[in-house]
Amino acid sequence: MERKRCEPSAQYGSHANVNAYAVRQDNWVLIANKTGAHSAVPARFDEQYGYVKNELPGELYDLSKDLAQKKNLYADNPGKVSELTALLGKIRCKGQVR
Repeated sequence: MERKRCEPSAQYGSHANVNAYAVRQDNWVLIANKTGAHSAVPARFDEQYGYVKNELPGELYDLSKDLAQKKNLYADNPGKVSELTALLGKIRCKGQVR
């Protein structure tokens, strides 16, 4: 029996750490957690490179405009947050998380 080849996907899910997931679709990335950091970084790093503390329940970035992920668009784009949260839920249900 011949196996069907899957087309490359423009979306994927990622398991950053315990109960912290992220999903990327095209130029958008949603981190479904207050931070995507795996470990603590020194405060001087954030200050030196212009990162600000996130007080929101998640992070959303448009990588076509903000590759360094410094401007969190989570509060500004609730529609995109909902869309990517639903997508992440589907990916997780299928067990397609790396």
